[in-house]
Amino acid sequence: MKAASYLDSIQAYQPAIPIEVLAGQIGIPADQIIKADANENPYGASPKAAEALLHSIAPHLYPDPGAVALCSQLSQFTGAPADQIMVGNGADELIDIIMRLFLDPGDTLIDLPPTFAMYKLHAELTRAAVLEIPRRPDFSIDLPALLAAASRPECKLVFLTTPNNPDGTLIPKEQIKLLLDLPIMLVVDEAYIEFSGSQADFGASQSCIPWVTQVDNLIVLRTFSKWAGLAGLRVGYGVFPAWLMPILWKVKQPYNVNCAAQAAAAACLTDLPYYKTVLQQISSERERMAAAIAALPGVAVVPSQTNFLLCQFKQASVKIIAAALRQKGILVRAYDEPNCPQSLRISIMKPWQNDLILKALEDNLSTGGNV
Repeated sequence: MKAASYLDSIQAYQPAIPIEVLAGQIGIPADQIIKADANENPYGASPKAAEALLHSIAPHLYPDPGAVALCSQLSQFTGAPADQIMVGNGADELIDIIMRLFLDPGDTLIDLPPTFAMYKLHAELTRAAVLEIPRRPDFSIDLPALLAAASRPECKLVFLTTPNNPDGTLIPKEQIKLLLDLPIMLVVDEAYIEFSGSQADFGASQSCIPWVTQVDNLIVLRTFSKWAGLAGLRVGYGVFPAWLMPILWKVKQPYNVNCAAQAAAAACLTDLPYYKTVLQQISSERERMAAAIAALPGVAVVPSQTNFLLCQFKQASVKIIAAALRQKGILVRAYDEPNCPQSLRISIMKPWQNDLILKALEDNLSTGGNV
Protein backbone atom coordinates (compact mmCIF):
# COMPACT_ATOMS: atom_id res chain seq x y z
CA MET A 1 0.00 0.00 0.00
CA LYS A 2 1.15 3.52 -0.73
CA ALA A 3 -0.26 6.98 -0.12
CA ALA A 4 -1.10 9.21 -3.08
CA SER A 5 2.09 10.10 -4.95
CA TYR A 6 1.42 13.85 -5.02
CA LEU A 7 1.98 13.94 -1.25
CA ASP A 8 5.66 13.08 -1.72
CA SER A 9 6.55 16.65 -2.67
CA ILE A 10 4.53 18.38 0.08
CA GLN A 11 6.38 19.67 3.13
CA ALA A 12 4.53 19.17 6.43
CA TYR A 13 3.82 22.23 8.58
CA GLN A 14 6.19 22.54 11.52
CA PRO A 15 4.14 23.37 14.63
CA ALA A 16 5.53 24.76 17.88
CA ILE A 17 6.93 22.25 20.38
CA PRO A 18 4.53 21.63 23.32
CA ILE A 19 5.86 22.87 26.66
CA GLU A 20 5.62 19.43 28.27
CA VAL A 21 7.73 17.87 25.52
CA LEU A 22 10.38 20.56 25.71
CA ALA A 23 10.48 20.35 29.50
CA GLY A 24 11.44 16.70 29.25
CA GLN A 25 14.05 17.40 26.56
CA ILE A 26 15.96 20.16 28.38
CA GLY A 27 15.24 19.33 32.01
CA ILE A 28 13.45 22.57 32.92
CA PRO A 29 10.02 22.48 34.66
CA ALA A 30 7.17 23.33 32.32
CA ASP A 31 6.03 26.25 34.47
CA GLN A 32 9.43 27.91 34.05
CA ILE A 33 9.47 27.76 30.25
CA ILE A 34 8.74 30.97 28.34
CA LYS A 35 6.84 30.00 25.21
CA ALA A 36 7.42 32.98 22.90
CA ASP A 37 7.33 31.02 19.64
CA ALA A 38 3.63 30.66 18.76
CA ASN A 39 2.09 34.13 19.35
CA GLU A 40 -0.24 32.88 22.06
CA ASN A 41 -1.79 35.28 24.56
CA PRO A 42 0.20 34.91 27.82
CA TYR A 43 -2.73 36.24 29.85
CA GLY A 44 -5.00 33.44 28.67
CA ALA A 45 -8.78 33.40 28.49
CA SER A 46 -10.84 35.98 30.35
CA PRO A 47 -12.48 35.16 33.71
CA LYS A 48 -15.90 34.83 32.08
CA ALA A 49 -14.50 32.49 29.42
CA ALA A 50 -12.86 30.35 32.09
CA GLU A 51 -16.14 30.24 34.01
CA ALA A 52 -18.01 29.21 30.87
CA LEU A 53 -15.67 26.25 30.42
CA LEU A 54 -16.63 24.99 33.86
CA HIS A 55 -20.38 25.43 33.75
CA SER A 56 -21.73 25.99 30.26
CA ILE A 57 -21.18 22.73 28.44
CA ALA A 58 -23.05 19.45 28.16
CA PRO A 59 -20.44 16.97 26.90
CA HIS A 60 -22.97 14.22 26.22
CA LEU A 61 -24.72 16.36 23.58
CA TYR A 62 -23.55 17.30 20.11
CA PRO A 63 -22.65 20.97 19.69
CA ASP A 64 -24.81 23.40 17.75
CA PRO A 65 -23.72 22.80 14.12
CA GLY A 66 -24.41 26.42 13.19
CA ALA A 67 -23.05 28.00 16.39
CA VAL A 68 -26.13 30.22 16.23
CA ALA A 69 -25.70 31.94 19.58
CA LEU A 70 -22.02 32.63 18.93
CA CYS A 71 -22.72 33.95 15.42
CA SER A 72 -25.32 36.31 16.86
CA GLN A 73 -22.76 37.74 19.27
CA LEU A 74 -20.13 37.90 16.52
CA SER A 75 -22.59 39.91 14.46
CA GLN A 76 -22.78 42.51 17.22
CA PHE A 77 -18.98 42.43 17.64
CA THR A 78 -18.12 42.84 13.95
CA GLY A 79 -21.17 44.53 12.45
CA ALA A 80 -21.52 41.72 9.90
CA PRO A 81 -24.86 39.95 9.35
CA ALA A 82 -25.12 36.82 11.49
CA ASP A 83 -26.23 34.76 8.49
CA GLN A 84 -22.95 35.61 6.70
CA ILE A 85 -20.75 34.34 9.53
CA MET A 86 -19.48 30.77 9.79
CA VAL A 87 -17.52 29.43 12.76
CA GLY A 88 -14.70 26.96 12.22
CA ASN A 89 -12.45 24.62 14.14
CA GLY A 90 -9.85 27.35 14.12
CA ALA A 91 -9.46 29.57 11.07
CA ASP A 92 -7.36 26.70 9.69
CA GLU A 93 -10.49 24.66 8.99
CA LEU A 94 -12.03 27.56 7.10
CA ILE A 95 -8.84 27.99 5.06
CA ASP A 96 -9.07 24.34 4.05
CA ILE A 97 -12.76 24.70 3.12
CA ILE A 98 -12.09 27.81 1.04
CA MET A 99 -9.32 26.05 -0.89
CA ARG A 100 -11.62 23.16 -1.73
CA LEU A 101 -14.42 25.51 -2.75
CA PHE A 102 -12.41 27.61 -5.20
CA LEU A 103 -9.47 25.54 -6.43
CA ASP A 104 -9.75 22.67 -8.89
CA PRO A 105 -6.61 20.67 -9.70
CA GLY A 106 -4.49 22.85 -11.96
CA ASP A 107 -5.94 26.16 -10.75
CA THR A 108 -3.58 28.63 -9.12
CA LEU A 109 -3.38 30.17 -5.65
CA ILE A 110 -1.44 33.42 -5.30
CA ASP A 111 0.78 33.37 -2.20
CA LEU A 112 2.78 36.32 -0.83
CA PRO A 113 5.73 34.96 1.13
CA PRO A 114 6.89 35.29 3.77
CA THR A 115 3.47 34.65 5.25
CA PHE A 116 1.44 31.93 6.98
CA ALA A 117 2.70 28.62 5.59
CA MET A 118 -0.67 26.85 5.72
CA TYR A 119 -2.01 28.67 2.64
CA LYS A 120 0.53 27.01 0.38
CA LEU A 121 0.12 23.64 2.09
CA HIS A 122 -3.68 23.58 1.75
CA ALA A 123 -3.45 24.63 -1.90
CA GLU A 124 -1.01 21.82 -2.62
CA LEU A 125 -3.35 19.34 -0.95
CA THR A 126 -6.05 20.33 -3.46
CA ARG A 127 -3.43 19.73 -6.23
CA ALA A 128 -3.52 23.38 -7.20
CA ALA A 129 -0.50 25.33 -8.39
CA VAL A 130 0.97 28.05 -6.18
CA LEU A 131 2.23 31.30 -7.67
CA GLU A 132 4.51 33.06 -5.21
CA ILE A 133 4.86 36.84 -5.38
CA PRO A 134 7.48 37.60 -2.73
CA ARG A 135 7.04 40.61 -0.51
CA ARG A 136 9.55 43.40 -0.75
CA PRO A 137 12.43 43.67 1.78
CA ASP A 138 10.25 45.94 3.96
CA PHE A 139 7.50 43.27 3.79
CA SER A 140 5.15 45.45 1.74
CA ILE A 141 3.37 43.64 -1.08
CA ASP A 142 4.50 43.97 -4.70
CA LEU A 143 1.21 45.53 -5.78
CA PRO A 144 1.89 45.80 -9.56
CA ALA A 145 2.94 42.14 -9.73
CA LEU A 146 -0.03 41.08 -7.62
CA LEU A 147 -2.54 43.01 -9.74
CA ALA A 148 -1.09 41.52 -12.91
CA ALA A 149 -1.21 37.96 -11.53
CA ALA A 150 -4.74 38.37 -10.16
CA SER A 151 -5.92 39.24 -13.68
CA ARG A 152 -4.79 35.90 -15.09
CA PRO A 153 -7.67 33.44 -15.66
CA GLU A 154 -5.93 30.50 -13.96
CA CYS A 155 -5.45 32.48 -10.74
CA LYS A 156 -8.60 31.86 -8.72
CA LEU A 157 -7.68 32.76 -5.15
CA VAL A 158 -5.36 35.06 -3.21
CA PHE A 159 -4.74 35.23 0.55
CA LEU A 160 -3.69 38.50 2.17
CA THR A 161 -2.66 38.41 5.81
CA THR A 162 -2.95 41.78 7.52
CA PRO A 163 -1.19 42.28 9.85
CA ASN A 164 1.14 39.76 8.30
CA ASN A 165 2.91 36.87 10.00
CA PRO A 166 5.93 36.82 10.53
CA ASP A 167 6.62 40.57 10.21
CA GLY A 168 3.57 42.16 11.85
CA THR A 169 2.91 44.82 9.20
CA LEU A 170 -0.47 45.97 7.90
CA ILE A 171 -1.41 46.09 4.23
CA PRO A 172 -2.88 49.52 3.41
CA LYS A 173 -6.62 49.17 2.90
CA GLU A 174 -6.51 51.19 -0.31
CA GLN A 175 -4.25 48.51 -1.82
CA ILE A 176 -6.66 45.76 -0.79
CA LYS A 177 -9.56 47.67 -2.30
CA LEU A 178 -7.86 47.71 -5.72
CA LEU A 179 -7.93 43.92 -5.79
CA LEU A 180 -11.69 43.83 -5.28
CA ASP A 181 -12.16 45.15 -8.81
CA LEU A 182 -10.48 42.04 -10.27
CA PRO A 183 -12.15 38.70 -11.14
CA ILE A 184 -10.55 36.75 -8.29
CA MET A 185 -11.67 35.63 -4.82
CA LEU A 186 -9.81 37.61 -2.18
CA VAL A 187 -9.36 36.21 1.34
CA VAL A 188 -8.16 38.68 3.97
CA ASP A 189 -6.83 36.90 7.04
CA GLU A 190 -7.15 39.19 10.05
CA ALA A 191 -5.84 36.79 12.68
CA TYR A 192 -3.94 39.61 14.42
CA ILE A 193 -6.16 42.59 13.58
CA GLU A 194 -7.28 43.11 17.20
CA PHE A 195 -3.73 44.15 18.12
CA SER A 196 -3.60 46.88 15.46
CA GLY A 197 -4.34 50.57 15.84
CA SER A 198 -5.34 51.80 19.28
CA GLN A 199 -6.78 48.41 20.33
CA ALA A 200 -9.78 50.27 21.78
CA ASP A 201 -11.93 49.14 18.86
CA PHE A 202 -10.42 45.63 18.54
CA GLY A 203 -9.00 46.48 15.13
CA ALA A 204 -12.33 47.56 13.62
CA SER A 205 -10.81 50.65 11.99
CA GLN A 206 -8.31 48.46 10.14
CA SER A 207 -10.71 45.64 9.25
CA CYS A 208 -12.11 44.81 5.82
CA ILE A 209 -15.25 43.20 7.25
CA PRO A 210 -17.56 46.12 6.29
CA TRP A 211 -16.74 45.54 2.63
CA VAL A 212 -17.99 41.94 2.58
CA THR A 213 -21.62 43.00 2.21
CA GLN A 214 -20.70 45.39 -0.62
CA VAL A 215 -18.87 42.99 -2.97
CA ASP A 216 -19.12 39.35 -4.02
CA ASN A 217 -15.44 38.38 -3.99
CA LEU A 218 -14.24 39.07 -0.45
CA ILE A 219 -13.90 36.75 2.55
CA VAL A 220 -12.50 37.92 5.90
CA LEU A 221 -11.16 35.44 8.46
CA ARG A 222 -10.68 36.01 12.19
CA THR A 223 -9.70 33.86 15.17
CA PHE A 224 -10.07 33.65 18.95
CA SER A 225 -6.62 32.05 19.23
CA LYS A 226 -4.58 35.24 19.57
CA TRP A 227 -6.40 38.16 21.21
CA ALA A 228 -8.86 36.02 23.19
CA GLY A 229 -6.40 33.44 24.53
CA LEU A 230 -8.32 30.42 23.21
CA ALA A 231 -5.63 28.86 21.01
CA GLY A 232 -6.12 25.47 22.66
CA LEU A 233 -9.86 25.42 21.97
CA ARG A 234 -9.56 26.11 18.20
CA VAL A 235 -12.23 28.70 17.40
CA GLY A 236 -12.10 30.80 14.25
CA TYR A 237 -14.72 32.43 12.09
CA GLY A 238 -15.19 33.92 8.67
CA VAL A 239 -17.43 36.58 7.18
CA PHE A 240 -18.53 35.41 3.73
CA PRO A 241 -20.52 36.80 0.78
CA ALA A 242 -24.20 35.92 1.07
CA TRP A 243 -24.17 33.91 -2.19
CA LEU A 244 -21.49 31.60 -0.80
CA MET A 245 -23.22 30.55 2.43
CA PRO A 246 -25.42 27.74 0.98
CA ILE A 247 -22.34 26.24 -0.67
CA LEU A 248 -20.30 26.45 2.52
CA TRP A 249 -22.90 24.38 4.33
CA LYS A 250 -22.31 21.58 1.83
CA VAL A 251 -18.62 21.41 2.74
CA LYS A 252 -18.45 22.16 6.47
CA GLN A 253 -18.41 19.24 8.88
CA PRO A 254 -21.72 19.29 10.82
CA TYR A 255 -20.30 19.36 14.36
CA ASN A 256 -17.01 21.08 13.71
CA VAL A 257 -16.73 23.35 16.78
CA ASN A 258 -17.16 21.65 20.13
CA CYS A 259 -19.44 22.77 22.96
CA ALA A 260 -16.66 24.05 25.21
CA ALA A 261 -15.13 26.13 22.43
CA GLN A 262 -18.46 27.72 21.51
CA ALA A 263 -19.26 28.54 25.15
CA ALA A 264 -15.85 30.03 25.86
CA ALA A 265 -15.80 32.13 22.67
CA ALA A 266 -19.28 33.49 23.40
CA ALA A 267 -18.19 34.39 26.94
CA CYS A 268 -15.13 36.25 25.60
CA LEU A 269 -17.44 38.58 23.72
CA THR A 270 -19.19 39.50 26.99
CA ASP A 271 -15.84 40.29 28.65
CA LEU A 272 -14.47 42.94 26.29
CA PRO A 273 -13.36 45.41 29.00
CA TYR A 274 -11.01 42.71 30.31
CA TYR A 275 -9.57 42.19 26.84
CA LYS A 276 -9.15 45.91 26.20
CA THR A 277 -6.85 46.03 29.21
CA VAL A 278 -4.93 42.97 28.02
CA LEU A 279 -4.51 44.34 24.50
CA GLN A 280 -3.23 47.63 25.88
CA GLN A 281 -0.75 45.78 28.11
CA ILE A 282 0.52 43.73 25.18
CA SER A 283 0.80 46.83 22.98
CA SER A 284 2.74 48.70 25.64
CA GLU A 285 5.12 45.79 26.13
CA ARG A 286 5.51 45.43 22.37
CA GLU A 287 6.74 48.99 22.09
CA ARG A 288 9.04 48.61 25.09
CA MET A 289 10.50 45.39 23.71
CA ALA A 290 10.90 46.83 20.22
CA ALA A 291 12.94 49.76 21.54
CA ALA A 292 15.07 47.58 23.82
CA ILE A 293 15.84 44.95 21.17
CA ALA A 294 16.59 47.58 18.52
CA ALA A 295 19.16 49.05 20.91
CA LEU A 296 21.12 45.78 20.88
CA PRO A 297 24.15 45.67 18.58
CA GLY A 298 23.44 44.47 15.04
CA VAL A 299 19.68 44.03 15.48
CA ALA A 300 16.83 45.71 13.59
CA VAL A 301 13.17 45.36 14.60
CA VAL A 302 10.30 45.50 12.10
CA PRO A 303 7.52 47.86 13.28
CA SER A 304 4.67 45.59 14.34
CA GLN A 305 0.89 45.82 14.67
CA THR A 306 0.62 42.38 16.29
CA ASN A 307 1.54 40.57 19.51
CA PHE A 308 5.00 39.64 18.23
CA LEU A 309 8.17 41.25 16.89
CA LEU A 310 10.34 40.19 13.97
CA CYS A 311 13.96 40.89 14.88
CA GLN A 312 16.56 40.88 12.11
CA PHE A 313 20.16 40.04 13.00
CA LYS A 314 22.91 41.47 10.82
CA GLN A 315 25.78 39.29 12.06
CA ALA A 316 24.87 36.70 14.69
CA SER A 317 23.36 33.35 13.64
CA VAL A 318 19.69 33.16 14.58
CA LYS A 319 19.80 29.37 14.69
CA ILE A 320 22.57 29.50 17.29
CA ILE A 321 20.76 32.19 19.28
CA ALA A 322 17.46 30.28 19.21
CA ALA A 323 19.21 27.09 20.35
CA ALA A 324 20.96 28.95 23.18
CA LEU A 325 17.68 30.50 24.35
CA ARG A 326 16.00 27.12 24.16
CA GLN A 327 18.51 25.69 26.61
CA LYS A 328 17.45 28.45 29.01
CA GLY A 329 13.80 27.52 28.58
CA ILE A 330 12.96 30.36 26.18
CA LEU A 331 11.30 29.41 22.91
CA VAL A 332 11.40 31.76 19.91
CA ARG A 333 10.82 31.16 16.19
CA ALA A 334 13.88 31.33 13.92
CA TYR A 335 13.66 32.22 10.22
CA ASP A 336 16.50 32.05 7.72
CA GLU A 337 15.13 31.95 4.20
CA PRO A 338 15.47 34.20 1.13
CA ASN A 339 12.39 36.28 1.97
CA CYS A 340 13.10 36.43 5.70
CA PRO A 341 16.82 36.04 6.39
CA GLN A 342 18.45 35.81 9.82
CA SER A 343 15.37 36.70 11.86
CA LEU A 344 13.77 35.75 15.14
CA ARG A 345 10.05 36.12 15.72
CA ILE A 346 9.43 36.76 19.40
CA SER A 347 5.95 36.73 20.93
CA ILE A 348 5.13 39.46 23.44
CA MET A 349 4.86 37.92 26.88
CA LYS A 350 4.22 39.27 30.39
CA PRO A 351 6.68 41.99 31.54
CA TRP A 352 8.78 39.71 33.75
CA GLN A 353 9.05 37.15 30.95
CA ASN A 354 10.00 39.84 28.45
CA ASP A 355 12.75 40.97 30.84
CA LEU A 356 14.19 37.46 30.84
CA ILE A 357 14.07 37.31 27.04
CA LEU A 358 15.91 40.64 26.80
CA LYS A 359 18.54 39.49 29.29
CA ALA A 360 19.08 36.25 27.36
CA LEU A 361 19.47 38.15 24.07
CA GLU A 362 21.89 40.62 25.63
CA ASP A 363 24.00 37.81 27.13
CA ASN A 364 24.05 35.94 23.85
CA LEU A 365 25.00 38.91 21.70
CA SER A 366 27.70 39.94 24.14
CA THR A 367 29.47 36.68 23.30
CA GLY A 368 28.98 37.08 19.55
CA GLY A 369 25.89 34.90 19.34
CA ASN A 370 27.95 31.77 19.83
CA VAL A 371 26.75 30.46 23.19
